[in-house]
Amino acid sequence: MPSSAPEGLASSCAGLDSGGLNTLSNFTITAYNTTLPNANSTGAPLILGDDLSYHGYTQYVLATYSYPYPALNQVSFSLDAGGLVANLDADSTTAVLSLSSDHEFDFIVSTEGSVMPAPIFCAVQTDNMCGGYPVLAANGRTNLFLICERTGENSFAEVVYNGTTGSTAYDVDSCYAVDLCLFSV
Repeated sequence: MPSSAPEGLASSCAGLDSGGLNTLSNFTITAYNTTLPNANSTGAPLILGDDLSYHGYTQYVLATYSYPYPALNQVSFSLDAGGLVANLDADSTTAVLSLSSDHEFDFIVSTEGSVMPAPIFCAVQTDNMCGGYPVLAANGRTNLFLICERTGENSFAEVVYNGTTGSTAYDVDSCYAVDLCLFSV
């Protein structure tokens, strides 16, 4: 048995039955509800919401259009060697640096140098969801994404990874499972 991923299959895609791609350019992301009927066959569009700025860094959350603050509505994304990158500015990288259970899906950009995307993502082709377009996998899994309503003032719906019942950052009762569909632009 080989100790690494087969040739041509990215390590970020290892363990997926249908294989996958760790490099894919220019796509948008939608959230397709896997537990209830969807309003359409493509799912709800996702945007980047400006969540926090500090010491030369800006943090964006992957959210629905319910986001109440300034947002980037027309952004496309790419997978680069398993790293998920937002295509915002040619002079800087806006990417997911890590993904932890029970946390929102954060993109970080730095004005003080480049950031290194976490090489944990993969595009997986499916026949039964997202109209045949690929879905996003993280850490070899496609079924750990949720849309949850953040708690507190000005709440909004955002993507959470591998949510649990003990979180206080979002309303657990509001969460529902989604596939993150990748549509070519």
